Amino acid sequence: MNALSPEVFYAGLVERGVPSHIAQAFVVNARDESGLNPGINEAAPIVPGSRGGYGLMQWTGPRRRALEAFAADRGASVSDPDVQMDYLLTELQGPESRAWSRISAAQTPEEAAAAIVNDFLRPAESHRARRERNYLAGVTFNPENAGQLYIPASEGRDAQGNALNAFGQPPKPERYAPALPQIGTFLDASAFQAPVNNALAAPQFSISPLSTRFR
Repeated sequence: MNALSPEVFYAGLVERGVPSHIAQAFVVNARDESGLNPGINEAAPIVPGSRGGYGLMQWTGPRRRALEAFAADRGASVSDPDVQMDYLLTELQGPESRAWSRISAAQTPEEAAAAIVNDFLRPAESHRARRERNYLAGVTFNPENAGQLYIPASEGRDAQGNALNAFGQPPKPERYAPALPQIGTFLDASAFQAPVNNALAAPQFSISPLSTRFR
């Protein structure tokens, strides 16, 4: 299974009603969780003998089993990115509604990214603390610059546009990720022209029918 581009994942969330700045935050968290690969399985599970995390958000344990049941109910592959994005929203409006209330209160992509790792993903403390610092260091994905350089969280920018990582040191230029490919004809570029205005005030989502756009 090939990894999604950040733009495709961002657009998929926005189409499902996620506010723009929060969709940006999910992009960077998914990149750190899975490399945006919906078919990836955790290589070295923390819990011995477990299957580990799976998919875009590395769902683990009961949450992974719930994802698999969700896909089976739709007769679709659990690695289908549309299925995983729909399931993500069902978690936020259901068992993870408390996490959503904190995520939706964030005013910036950086704050939202930190809330996602702290309240929704809840990784081991060593990873959680490092990622929170990284996300708060600067913007990590900007949909208005689609097709341009993607800046990892640990190599973000401060308010003045200066290079900054979690330790306050300029990153090495060679560590930057390659520029993203331009948006293909299969994806409507208008999705990136302005933030969506249907920001959700409460954990209520309207999940659209599965699309073939991402297949």
